[in-house]
Amino acid sequence: MVNGRLKTLRALPLEEKVALAYRVLDRMFEVTDAVAVAFSGGRDSLVALHLTLQRRRDVKVVFVNTSIEFPETLKYIRELA
Repeated sequence: MVNGRLKTLRALPLEEKVALAYRVLDRMFEVTDAVAVAFSGGRDSLVALHLTLQRRRDVKVVFVNTSIEFPETLKYIRELA
């Protein structure tokens, strides 16, 4: 069942995926103010950060330096911050 739902979600047009993400974010912000984005510097977390900031600019962003990141990734994260 989960695989079928995931396949359906992946097949959605981009606009519908974004709208769904906004609905999830809006619901989270209705339920709690304790929302944060875990940011790794990768493309997926960048999209999550971008969509979240479109809904609320004051959200906390968390980066955990595991000491195995590429120097370029750390530089990029510093520049973005």
